[in-house]
Amino acid sequence: MKTTTSYAIFLLACLTILYPQSAVSQGNLLAEAVWNEGTGNTYIVVELNGAGWHEATADAATLFPGYRLATITSQAEQDFVNNMLISAGLGSQYWIGGFQESPKPEIDPSAGWHWVTGELWDFTYWGAIEPNDAGGIEDFLTTSAHMGWNDEGTAVGSVQGYIAESQGFTPSVVMASSTWPSGTNYGGFESATDNPLGPFSNAGVHFRGTDFGGEPEVYRFRLDFDETVVLHSISVEGAAWAAESADQIEKLRIYDENDMLISEVDALFGSNSFQVVEVPAYGFVGRTFFLEEINSDGLWRYRSNVAAHFEIEQSYENIGDATAGIIEDVELAAGSAGVAGVVQPGGLLPGAEAFVDRVGQLWLGIPSQLLGADYIQTAQDNADAGPIAINVTVARATILHMLVPEHDGLLPTVWMNDAIFGSDWVNTGAVVYTSWSSPAQVWSTAEPLQAGTYTFKELPTNLSFYGIAATEGTLPAPQVTPRPQTRKSGGGFGVGEILALCLAMSLRLRIRRFGSTR
Repeated sequence: MKTTTSYAIFLLACLTILYPQSAVSQGNLLAEAVWNEGTGNTYIVVELNGAGWHEATADAATLFPGYRLATITSQAEQDFVNNMLISAGLGSQYWIGGFQESPKPEIDPSAGWHWVTGELWDFTYWGAIEPNDAGGIEDFLTTSAHMGWNDEGTAVGSVQGYIAESQGFTPSVVMASSTWPSGTNYGGFESATDNPLGPFSNAGVHFRGTDFGGEPEVYRFRLDFDETVVLHSISVEGAAWAAESADQIEKLRIYDENDMLISEVDALFGSNSFQVVEVPAYGFVGRTFFLEEINSDGLWRYRSNVAAHFEIEQSYENIGDATAGIIEDVELAAGSAGVAGVVQPGGLLPGAEAFVDRVGQLWLGIPSQLLGADYIQTAQDNADAGPIAINVTVARATILHMLVPEHDGLLPTVWMNDAIFGSDWVNTGAVVYTSWSSPAQVWSTAEPLQAGTYTFKELPTNLSFYGIAATEGTLPAPQVTPRPQTRKSGGGFGVGEILALCLAMSLRLRIRRFGSTR
């Protein structure tokens, strides 16, 4: 994730205002909002003397929305944390977001460890003779700048507090049902906080059921990301999902910043069983999303973790500028089978129909650089037509694109080159997510093309047909060759030659005036 130093300073100022030192239950902020360029996240160190791992988890969830116990997954990140602690003069142990599964392995104390985020456990930084599971009760992870990682349990006198890490986004409550107090236990699930935002920091909360003051809309959260992201999914963990009667509809939904529904899933699971519900987001691009849950359970709704799965959107070469009005016409070439399709000016937007002969096969997650581009709604059945050739006429300089699903390793095909098409083609690395298959690769002309007509042909397989789009390109400036100067007939001098002679004479006179020894 890329951001700026000014963002980190702004965040630090916000934390100082929103969470003054006195707000921390047993201490203060020991190291404030340090931004890590490598991870794109910010880190804070919080004093919480004598607190256990679960207390630290709940404290972070309550006081610092958008933060959770830090997960350290590389040597570079560990070095960053060590330097942060050393710079602040902090030599104690601090809780981080690692825990050992239960029941834990009895033989190997280094086995069965996990991160609260579900990230891969493939990096460790254990101190000397650690982990040792002393007393058989050390199930949680600390780190220190000088002694490495240590597994700790109830003996927490040496643990001064915790390190929390931002998640790349800030959650906030648009609406939430009232909650049961921290420590409430229903179904064997004990809440760590009464803060509705607790699950974003892996701290469980019990939302009151509809019979006890809760609403059928359990919550509506707003997620504001630090940068433009490609959102893949949001997962929600917890228990008490089941509908109590056939007329109750239990759903999880994701919306974009314009309140357009991206996706929804039914959450109809068994009674008090712990479940993980994954809500797809289809690669939608944006900086703000909403998560909503509808659930009518009467007593409690336990939610322990909410995690967004995303990546920072990249910028791609060979894309151009998305503007409407570039594609002028589309038609089948003479002797061609299939369907030419329909030009959709400025229509390449999330939810756009991909094909004229399929309903509900949609272009969904679209790179920002292609949003609002002209595209051609082609025919899926063209995959089975042959030979097929589609003539596309563009009104001005353009970069042309093919949105090609399900054809990894098969492109470029024989006609995608300068000699046949008028330009070579390149795989930009960008993808457009679809509602029916794997993401579509974005192949683009290697250089901008002039206004004119260009012919698209078949692909080497019949798995799926492709989409066609156009963005504005900039043609290189024409090379201007200077005209050679020639004397006019009659042997006279031109104006330029007269000026040159005058300058030469002036220089000669000046040299003589100042006593040249030549």
